[in-house]
Amino acid sequence: KGEMMFSPGQVCNSMSFVCHGILDYWMWQESHPEKLERRSFFCEAVLWTPWIHQGRMYARTESTIIALDAHEFHEVAQSFSADMDLLRSYAEEFVRAMNELAGNFTEDEDDDTELSDLFFALQAVEMLPGNRSFEEGTSQLRHFKKPPRKLQT
Repeated sequence: KGEMMFSPGQVCNSMSFVCHGILDYWMWQESHPEKLERRSFFCEAVLWTPWIHQGRMYARTESTIIALDAHEFHEVAQSFSADMDLLRSYAEEFVRAMNELAGNFTEDEDDDTELSDLFFALQAVEMLPGNRSFEEGTSQLRHFKKPPRKLQT
């Protein structure tokens, strides 16, 4: 309780799942945290691309978290060669969605958005077979992002 799990700039090594408790995620200078409870997850990006934490995560209450180590995930996933095409397609779509949201496909900085450790790519999920069961389980989840930066005048 009250323990900081990570802060901006730290290298992320695992995706995490909240089994019990309440966590608060603070993105940059926001005045209110995003609350994560049971059945929430965060830092999926580390499974598909190198990831550096963008915000701060605190345990508001005593919590139980399951961490999926990205390196171990890659090792195990490679042993399932029949499913690698699906994983590769999902990863490509996930990273493409991240880059699109971050504004990496345009010159204009007005559409740039800071990505959050809570980011998940609904477009990638939609391409998965059986995604209906995932969507039903994520009715409380949102596509988290920081609003676009305001231009200095």
